[in-house]
Amino acid sequence: MATRAMQQHFALATPGVFIEDFSCAIKRRIMLHGRMYISSEYVCFRSDIFGVKTVVVLPLREVVSFRKSVADIINPSIEICTATDRHVFA
Repeated sequence: MATRAMQQHFALATPGVFIEDFSCAIKRRIMLHGRMYISSEYVCFRSDIFGVKTVVVLPLREVVSFRKSVADIINPSIEICTATDRHVFA
């Protein structure tokens, strides 16, 4: 079921082996609540707040670092970096 959700939400032909999904938020100008999906090949995030859709697909082969961080002074978070982007999830 979750593998199918990853394929549908993120248009992935082969999402890899589904590992887990989590409720979390991505830091933009404001925190956008959504769901993170982790597979053996991707870290994906999807949010739909008041019709504003946010989708992030990070192939693990492009990730250069993961680290614990803090968002907005108090929220424990994870920072995922690729060669070109930085994403903070709380």
